[in-house]
Amino acid sequence: MGFAFEPEFGWPVFTIFVGGSVMVAGYFIYQHFFLWWLFSIPVVAIAEIPVNIGQMIVGLIVSIPLVRAISRALPLLKP
Repeated sequence: MGFAFEPEFGWPVFTIFVGGSVMVAGYFIYQHFFLWWLFSIPVVAIAEIPVNIGQMIVGLIVSIPLVRAISRALPLLKP
């Protein structure tokens, strides 16, 4: 919907979701495979996925208005 109504809003949301998905997958792989093998720390990595998705959503909610405010205040920083 963001692409149809306002493309300037749709692209940042899309890129944050893609980057957030990479972050969630990276956290899961690290916790599931490396924490146990390297440090013998028992971790249930699947239980952390909702928390990491929440982190991605909070980042989205905070970053979009912040970037818009900064780009309005400092138009020379816009590419």
